[in-house]
Amino acid sequence: MNRTGKVFLVGSGPGSVDLLTIRAHRTIQEADIVLYDSLAYSEIIDLVPERAEKVYVGKRMGSHSLSQAEINQEILKAAKKYKRVVRLKGGDPFIFGRGGEEINFLHENKIEFEVIPGITAAVAASASLKMPLTHRDFGQSVIFLSGYTKNSNDSGLPEYDWKFLARQSLTLVFYMGLHHAGRIADKLMENGMSSDTGVALVSAVSLPHEQVFFTTLHELRGTLNTNKIAFPALLIIGRVVTLNQYHPGSAGQIQKTDSNIDILINIFHGARSLQNSSIPAEFCSLMKSKLGIKRVEYCFLTEQFQPSYETLFKKIALEEISYRIAAWPIFLLPGKHLDEDIPALIEKMQKKYPALDIKLYRAPDLLEDLLPSLVAAAARRGII
Repeated sequence: MNRTGKVFLVGSGPGSVDLLTIRAHRTIQEADIVLYDSLAYSEIIDLVPERAEKVYVGKRMGSHSLSQAEINQEILKAAKKYKRVVRLKGGDPFIFGRGGEEINFLHENKIEFEVIPGITAAVAASASLKMPLTHRDFGQSVIFLSGYTKNSNDSGLPEYDWKFLARQSLTLVFYMGLHHAGRIADKLMENGMSSDTGVALVSAVSLPHEQVFFTTLHELRGTLNTNKIAFPALLIIGRVVTLNQYHPGSAGQIQKTDSNIDILINIFHGARSLQNSSIPAEFCSLMKSKLGIKRVEYCFLTEQFQPSYETLFKKIALEEISYRIAAWPIFLLPGKHLDEDIPALIEKMQKKYPALDIKLYRAPDLLEDLLPSLVAAAARRGII
C-alpha cells in the first residue's frame, strides 16, 4: 500500500505569471502543499490556494537557504503528510533545476511523481529579444551550459572542451554565468572564437525589471564593469545575437553613437562624373569620423559602375556575419530613384541576403550637423 502522496515537479518558467503553462497553473491550484524556490516569483506564489501550506526552500548561488539533501527531506516529509505535493521550481525542472537529483531521491523512496515542464529562461530570452537560438546559416546548434560549478579545479568555472565550444556554428547559452562571464569570454577567445562575436546579457527575463545588454566577447568585461546587473542572468553567445536583434528606440534616426548600426552604406547616383571622382570615398571617410560608425561603404544605383550595389552586398554577405545596415541615399531628390528604385533595391537585397538587416534612411535632417560639411565638399568638387 502506498502510504505517501504524489509529488509534482512543476516548472514555473522564467518568472512572469503569463508564461506559466495551463497544466502547471492547474496543478498548483490543486496542491495541498507547495515547496517553492527563490526563482518562483511572487505572482506565481499568489496562485497557491489559501488552504495549501507554502514552504520556502530557496536555493541561489552564494546564498543557499537549504542544501539539496535538506530539500529532499522536506519533500519526503510533505509526501508522507499530504496527498498532492508540488515542488515548484524556476524555469524547467530538468534544465539546471536539479530535477534529476530530486527524481532519483523519489525513486529511491518509492514515491510516485510527475514532472510538468516549464519554459526555460533561454527560450524566454530568445523570444523577448526577438532573436533565434538556432538558425540554419548562423547557429546550427545550441548548447545550454552552466557557468558555475563547485566540482571544478578552476575556481568554479566548469572544465569544458573550450576548443569545441569556440566553433562559430554554435550558439552558447550560459546559465549562472554572470559571476564568471569575463573568464568565459577569455576562454572562448583563447580557443579561437572571434573577439567580435555577439553576446546578449539578460537579467530577470520576462519580468518588469528585465535588463538586456548587447556587447561582444571583447567588450563584455567593460559592459559588466559599467553596469549593475542583477542575478540571475543569462549569457547568450554566438552569431545569432546580431540576427534580427531588437533595439528599443526611435526608428529612422541615426545618432552619432547609434550602436544599432554595424555598417552605413551611402547610395550615390550612378553618374559617370561622380563615379570617377574621389567624392564617394571622401564622404564615407567624413561620415565615419563624424558618426563614430566603424564601417562605412558606398555603392552606385546603377549596375554598370563599380562598386555596384550587387557586388557590395554580396561581399558583405559572404563574410558570414549578420549585420545591421543603414542605407542612406546621397543627394537624391524625391522622385523615381528615391521613392521607387532604392526601396526596391533594399527589398531585393534583404530577400537575397536575409542575414543582413537593412534599413533605409531618407529624412533630410538625419545628419543635420554633417550635411554642411558634405555640401561644402561637393561644391568644391563641382558636384552641386
